[in-house]
Amino acid sequence: MIWSTIRSIVRLKLNDNSKIWSDADLLSYANEGQRELTIGCEASIKKVKFDMTDGQRQYTFPPDCYELRNVRINGRRVYGTTNQRLEELDEQYLTATGVPSWYYVEDLQTIGFYPLPTWTDDYETFDADLGLLISAEVDDVFSTFSSDLGVGVSALDTTGAQKFIFDGVNGVIIQANNAGYVCELTYVYTPADIAADGDTPDMPRHIQYGLIDYILNECFSRQGRGNNPTLAAYFGGKYKEIQTEWFSKNKTMARGEAQMLSQKTVSWGSDLRWRERVWP
Repeated sequence: MIWSTIRSIVRLKLNDNSKIWSDADLLSYANEGQRELTIGCEASIKKVKFDMTDGQRQYTFPPDCYELRNVRINGRRVYGTTNQRLEELDEQYLTATGVPSWYYVEDLQTIGFYPLPTWTDDYETFDADLGLLISAEVDDVFSTFSSDLGVGVSALDTTGAQKFIFDGVNGVIIQANNAGYVCELTYVYTPADIAADGDTPDMPRHIQYGLIDYILNECFSRQGRGNNPTLAAYFGGKYKEIQTEWFSKNKTMARGEAQMLSQKTVSWGSDLRWRERVWP
């Protein structure tokens, strides 16, 4: 439903012929309710991918990012920490280079990575903590990676076993990738405010009826001519039923029936606090 339709339903239920509640009031309540039903119910989840830059440590969050949930680089999970802890681990954490293994939030707009993402055109970088490929063995014939294999493995004989030699680790792989790093951020986003009559709330249609109940609860809860504790409790109860069901459904879809295993609060400095959740 568009906002003008929702507003009409609200006014019909309010029986507000004298317009005790202005359009601006109803719009304000609607945007509060939208945030509760999206951010608060874990319904507004978004994933974005971006190409990382060789040697670049800091990147800007998407403007609608509310809470960071997951970070992956080339499909591999990267875990969160703080710059204070990284400094204790490595005094050169701001300049150390390699495959990023940690991320840290520097402020509300910036995420940093340790080590700095770096790669070259001469060596294959793998999507695991295996290091750089330095040579390969194909059908018992050794080849030096940089001089004999070039930047790809597609031209190699694929009929025999391929054994790749890493700097410190040996192993067998099925795919190599030298295209640099792609970072994927999963985050809770802040929905755009409802502004015009033709705007549609960022939620399914059946949840929009919960938004209507939220608005009615707010109208009857406020002090003034429209205050009515009985009706406020009635519509507030209806809203809570929809909110609880919606939140439960989103948790099940995101994590499976086991729900979350645990939740811990992590301080990133100053008064900024982020929640890092542990998923099943």
